[in-house]
Amino acid sequence: MLVDQVRQLLAQGEGLTVEFKSVESGKLGSPVFETIAAFSNRYGGHLLRGVADDGAVLGNATLSRGELAQAAGITERQVSRLLTQLRERGLITREGGNRYGRWKVRAAEDDA
Repeated sequence: MLVDQVRQLLAQGEGLTVEFKSVESGKLGSPVFETIAAFSNRYGGHLLRGVADDGAVLGNATLSRGELAQAAGITERQVSRLLTQLRERGLITREGGNRYGRWKVRAAEDDA
């Protein structure tokens, strides 16, 4: 799914074919499975994990570079390069140190 499509779904909000779930990694509970069953019994739909009911993207600011690499299916070196590019473009900033810090992603409203 393209970034523009995700933005469109976030702007559209929840409805018959769009559902937001703020579940933690590895903790898919019955609400997620109920949503999937409802989608399969109706028109299909889009389930966006890591999104609050109000459409706020929650994310996981505590992932290590290794965890990011594994989740994205790329090497840690590629993750480092991508983080450098995002930082240079002003899209992310580092808060805290290397060991216990986190990346802050610039909000879309900051573009205005």
